[in-house]
Amino acid sequence: MIVEGLHKLSVFMMCDLFDHFDLRNGYDTELIRTAISTNHLWALEVAYPGLLNEFEVPEETVFINETACLFKKLQRTYHTFSDSEKDKLFTAIPNFSLTHDLAFQGFDSVSERNMLDVSKILTLLGYHSDMDLTKETYNATTQRYTRMLDLVILPGQENDPSGVFSLELFCKIILAGR
Repeated sequence: MIVEGLHKLSVFMMCDLFDHFDLRNGYDTELIRTAISTNHLWALEVAYPGLLNEFEVPEETVFINETACLFKKLQRTYHTFSDSEKDKLFTAIPNFSLTHDLAFQGFDSVSERNMLDVSKILTLLGYHSDMDLTKETYNATTQRYTRMLDLVILPGQENDPSGVFSLELFCKIILAGR
């Protein structure tokens, strides 16, 4: 299902009316506008079940969720390392940086626009509220994240966001992201 033309205008006008008169009734007008304007109508079904007869959640949502979980697990792992393990880490990874290597960097606003749109929708839906999924970067990052995830998620398995990585695997993941 695609919303276009007068239907899209009608929805936007209704959102404007809801905002102007401060009506909520359980509706998030920013989410509705974003989902309609980016043609990610699956988000409306996630937010308001039963609204659509058919919808498919795009693969990008899984990728972004797995990437967010990966960075959380990397941060959690780093904070469990002893001083001795951190020394080994700094030896194994020259110029290791907490702000670059352990932080989600976002997506390129031009070549990865769809990833940014889905990230914004996930944020509006309340996913990963403890990190900024809507960061914009000026270089593509999808390949970087894919290389990192390939070390963590073996074919046919799901990402386990709990626990921590070994020092060896942690270093391999960080190096794959460079």
